[in-house]
Amino acid sequence: MQYSAYCFQVGLNRFETAELGLEVCTENGRFVVSNVKPYSPADMAKNKIYIGDTIISIDGIKLDTSKNFYSYLDNKANEYIDIAVENIEGTLRYVRLKLIDRGKLADLEYDRWQERNRQIVDSLSNSKLGYIHIKGMDEESVCSFETELFTAALDRDALIIDVRMNGGGHTADYLLGMLNWRKHAETIPRGGEKGYPEDRLPQLFYDKPIAVLCDQWSFSNAEIFTHAVKILNRGKIVGMPTAGGVISTSSKTLLDGSSFRVSFRGWYTSDKNMNEENNGCNPDVIVENLPGDLSVGLDRQLEAAVLEVLK
Repeated sequence: MQYSAYCFQVGLNRFETAELGLEVCTENGRFVVSNVKPYSPADMAKNKIYIGDTIISIDGIKLDTSKNFYSYLDNKANEYIDIAVENIEGTLRYVRLKLIDRGKLADLEYDRWQERNRQIVDSLSNSKLGYIHIKGMDEESVCSFETELFTAALDRDALIIDVRMNGGGHTADYLLGMLNWRKHAETIPRGGEKGYPEDRLPQLFYDKPIAVLCDQWSFSNAEIFTHAVKILNRGKIVGMPTAGGVISTSSKTLLDGSSFRVSFRGWYTSDKNMNEENNGCNPDVIVENLPGDLSVGLDRQLEAAVLEVLK
């Protein structure tokens, strides 16, 4: 049996399991480590934990496999714990580490996923292409994107922009402003070459070829972004059709303090006047990632985007 962390609330009490950064399964009545996540507490501890190790006890409490493994970690995020671990040779050792919450582990997993994607793009393109994932359509992601134009796209011939699993927001036009800016003049300084006063522009701009990755979990403002790239003929769209969940809403508060959202504006494409609500962006190149691909490190959509840009 495989165990996973959980979070729930009973009345006013919230219960959330902390994270070691590992996965366990039950074998012969014992909890055996089946996976250790890079850069997690289990991986970064002085006496790190390895796949195949058996977790014997936590803070002196002997573990019982009839219980969920993570029940021993209830509400212990940011606390230090002592773990008794037995390796495959039967040698017992003790590991002291600081637990993290599920959000921190998700951030570590996200960083690892991004880095793996960069490595795939580097390998397939012989370092000709850059890669940037846009996590959300918010100010933080805009700043991150603008910063990464200095790194991911530096000295590269083209760029892959990934908005898969992007839940939306409101900043698509800021991003498009960095990708679809049109030069209206050139400057020639005394004794210099043609240029433009970039210090007067509100944002950086990138004018080399791009491809945009999207999928069925690209929502709202992320869909507006992909629709715009396609309509403006700025680059190819690769992946799966987006969700078709595009509409502007605002929050309304009731007397009891609860709230709900009300739609107040629809979005229509400038080329065909198509309502983007219920009409997701259809990629130029449709590629589906299959069940099991992620577990073996395969990303068919990313590979297809690299091939498309290299054309």
